[in-house]
Amino acid sequence: LTDAELDTVTAGTLRAGRNNSGNLTISAALTPGGTNTLSLLSGGSVTENAGATITTTNLAVTSVGAVTMNQANDVTTIAANVTGAGNAFSYNDANALTIGTVDGVNGISTNNGAITVTTTNGALTVSNTPAAPDVNAGTSTVALTAGGANQLLTVTGTVTGTGGVTYTADNMTLTGATNVGANIATLQPNTAGQLVNLGGADAAGTLGLTDAELDTVTAGTLRAGR
Repeated sequence: LTDAELDTVTAGTLRAGRNNSGNLTISAALTPGGTNTLSLLSGGSVTENAGATITTTNLAVTSVGAVTMNQANDVTTIAANVTGAGNAFSYNDANALTIGTVDGVNGISTNNGAITVTTTNGALTVSNTPAAPDVNAGTSTVALTAGGANQLLTVTGTVTGTGGVTYTADNMTLTGATNVGANIATLQPNTAGQLVNLGGADAAGTLGLTDAELDTVTAGTLRAGR
């Protein structure tokens, strides 16, 4: 299905693939012109070739196999569900991104597979969806990064990764619960030399982590700074 072929379809939601299909590969840049919501389904893995980006407002990914989408994608809201045991989800966006609800999929969840979501230069938000938790890696790890100077990581939903959770951003707003079990939670700035103010507020050049924000994290060890 070429980008031109996808452009021939006008729909509220455009679904490509099937839950019992084989692997799904994005081999060229996609900018669906007739929809704001693209939903990818695969009974295998989902991967992107070099330069094969997706540009759309809303993106849902449902797969059995691992998802590796680390190109410079440009999506506003993403949701994903990876059902295969131990299979990971990895996604990169060029700018601001919200983890939310798309095509009936709430948040990002795996079956005990690692979850990695990164923005190259933009804010990253975990919204409070109907899912519980909103980002759920089970016994595996979660890594959320708001890349770029003084970009904001906002967690209003709940995050679970009992293998360990790492938040990386120069500014953070943490109101939703983060559950790491007995493992390590790390709250660290993205930019080298960024100041860390424990008990204070975010500012340009400063990652502020208030007592209330630290209280949202349940972990065997809580690390602040880097």
